[in-house]
This record gives sequence, C-alpha cells and structure tokens, in this order.
Amino acid sequence: MLGPDRLHVSRQAHRVRRDREALHQPFGQTDRGLHHRTVRLSPGSRVRILPSSQTFPMAIDPTHRHTLGTFEAALNRLRDDLLVMGSLAIRNLDNATRGLLQRDDQVCKLTIADDEEVDEMEKRVDQDGFQIILKFQPVASDLRAVISAMKVCSNLERVGDLAVSIARRARRLNRAEVLPEAAALEPLFETAQRMVKDSLRAFAENDLDLARELKSRDKELDAMVHALTERLTQAMEKGGPAVSEYLNLILIARSIERLGDHAKNIGEDAVFSVAAEDIRNEKPPQNPA
Repeated sequence: MLGPDRLHVSRQAHRVRRDREALHQPFGQTDRGLHHRTVRLSPGSRVRILPSSQTFPMAIDPTHRHTLGTFEAALNRLRDDLLVMGSLAIRNLDNATRGLLQRDDQVCKLTIADDEEVDEMEKRVDQDGFQIILKFQPVASDLRAVISAMKVCSNLERVGDLAVSIARRARRLNRAEVLPEAAALEPLFETAQRMVKDSLRAFAENDLDLARELKSRDKELDAMVHALTERLTQAMEKGGPAVSEYLNLILIARSIERLGDHAKNIGEDAVFSVAAEDIRNEKPPQNPA
C-alpha cells in the first residue's frame, strides 16, 4: 500500500511467504517511458521485484535479466532498484519506530528479519552500477549519476542497519518497566523519518532546494538529540534499577542522530549528481536571530 507521499507504508506484524508478489511505485515521474520488469499487486503482499533468476552474478551474461542494453535503460533500472531499496529501508525504520513507541515485540522482530531484503537490494544496486561502468564507461554527468546512485545505496543500507539496531534495543526496553522519558523520542523519530523520505525524494526528483535544506535540518535534529541525551544522562546518574534502560534510550537517540546524517548525505549526493557541486563541507545557512 502506498501512502500520500508515494512511499510504502508500514505493514502488519505478520510474516508472509517470500515468493508473494507486490508492486513498486518509484518516486516522481522521471523517465517513466521505459518499462523494465513485471510487477504485480496482491493485498497485504511484501514489496518485491520479480526476478527471473535467484542469483546476481558479477559477470555480464547476455542471457541474464540484468543484461544491459542501452545506457538509458540501464541507468533507469539502477534508479528503480535504488528506489525499491529506499522504500524497504523506510518501511523498516517505520516498523522499528512503532515497535519501540508501541512496545510491540513482534514488529521489532519483523524489522530485524526484513533487513535481509534491504541487503539483497544493496547487492543488486552495486552489481548494476559496476556493470554500467564496465560496459558503458560513462563520463561527466552520466558517470556522476551512476556514482551518486551507488553512494545513496550505501547510505540506505546504513539506514536499514540503524533500524535493526533500534529494533533490538527496543526489544530490551519492552521487557522492562516503561520509562516516561521514552515518549520524548517520538518527535526525534518523526524528524528523522521525514528527513530520510525527503532525501530520497530529492534524489529521485532532482529537487536541489529540498536536497540542500537537509543540511540545516540535520543541525536541528542534532540539537534535539543533544538536549534529550543530556536529560537522559542526568536521569541515569541518579542511579536506580533503570540505568541500563536509560543507556538504551541514549543509544537509540544517537542512532536517530545518525539517521539524519545519512539523509543529509543523500541530499549531498543528489546535488553532486545534478549540479556537479560538492557541498559536503558547506555550512548550512544560519537562521536569522
């Protein structure tokens, strides 16, 4: 199911067979004239691409589904796979958040298990990117597009890993007494989730303004995390039986901070891909006093 922002929404905490069919709708309308693979929708199904092979060989095989015909078709395939990966990573992050805030252990376990899908898509995107470079030897803007996509892939994989880390710590917290401070994580999660979604949208739609503003939004998230971490540290220093629970909350807050970093990185990759600008060391604009 797609939400209003065209991302896959979190699904219910039940397992489904891995060969269920599904639908992927990439962000934006860029290069929608090319169709690369068959996808289907069945109610409640897992987000899946339907590959014709279960392996992903690095050698270029003319009979394989990943055979690269034209550069444009190959680049579109790379971007489509990247957006599928992004949807899966965002879904897992949403589930990790829900597992913590709603103390739902089944959703936490689902998040951990579903990280395998993100890892599979990372391998596919990396394979496609290397094949494009080897076969077409792109230069200038074409090379930037491929390299940026592969860098975005790396950041999305880290988003998936952070979702798993949050889910694992949430499971530990769910076995203990409820800490009132846990609710203070919700606005941090909301900010980080919006940043990750906007970063992927900026990359998919070549929205440079949206991509650039992620740097200042990352600074705002850092300040929110710092304030909450100070509060949790003070509570932990008082001692008591909940010291380990406070420590887990602090580590989750730091994971949220890193989510913002990866969203900012994706925005920087979008700017590099489209405008050939390296803004990694640029300072975000200062808010007027």
